Amino acid sequence: MSVLELLNNRHTIRNFDPAYEVDKEVLKKIVECARIAPSAYSVQDVDFLVCTNRAKNQEAADAQISALPADVAAHLNSRKESFGVTNVLTCDASAEIVLYHNERGHKDNTPIHAGLAAMSICACAREFGLETMCHAVMCGPGAEKVYGIPEGSSIIAVAVGRALPNAHISTRQYNNKVTYIE
Repeated sequence: MSVLELLNNRHTIRNFDPAYEVDKEVLKKIVECARIAPSAYSVQDVDFLVCTNRAKNQEAADAQISALPADVAAHLNSRKESFGVTNVLTCDASAEIVLYHNERGHKDNTPIHAGLAAMSICACAREFGLETMCHAVMCGPGAEKVYGIPEGSSIIAVAVGRALPNAHISTRQYNNKVTYIE
């Protein structure tokens, strides 16, 4: 599959196969590619927490849900019925990868670096026939405490796993614009 096909065929998955376990070696290859994502001056100010323990991911999700406003928590909890998932934040993915800033983090550049690394995770996962869901709902004090990462440091998370055969795929939207100058 070409890179163009790979990126054009990537979708956010909200119901992963709860019985599927990502091969640890495949997961390591995905994360190693993300570790070398571009960063200004090669500062590498983004660290990665990779959790394949579903009980720990559920504990983190529960901690996050309890810290959210009631309307947001209700919306996320509706995924149980809408998508048939147990974990409404990871959507039953095999792995949750949380990207967070380390001691070299810079408030202006680090989110950009995390975005580049997250996209690397998404692209590499597709190479192995896996699907992803980028999200920020697992980034906050509840999950940070459960995972043991510094409070206020999480930026973005990527759920990785195998999509269910009947996985929900949202209609692709284009809400942005492109301006060409010649």
